[in-house]
Amino acid sequence: MDEQPFPSAVPFASCAEYLEVNFLLHSKYIVFPFQWEAKVERGQEEFDNISKMIKKEMERFEVNRVKDFKAIIIQYLENLMTHQQQVRDVRSCAAVPMWVSENTAVHMTAGLQQ
Repeated sequence: MDEQPFPSAVPFASCAEYLEVNFLLHSKYIVFPFQWEAKVERGQEEFDNISKMIKKEMERFEVNRVKDFKAIIIQYLENLMTHQQQVRDVRSCAAVPMWVSENTAVHMTAGLQQ
């Protein structure tokens, strides 16, 4: 039996030729140390850029959150004041007896508003 030291699908003249062809075919899978260093540096740069972006977004979020909270509180207080004024107006009208004339009611409510 004739043993072949190389794959039978592709005949090679020598072992060196086989290794050279194999290296060329699979060189894209071989990573050399300088390539790893470059990949690590690129990864570190990407990480730093993403970290900066996240910090900026968090700062923007905090500023907007405070502005939104302030606007909501102001709106709530304005609505509360409007409601309280409506309640006061209803109570002042209810305090005037029905039999009192319109002119008398105006004088009575004027005293309540002060």
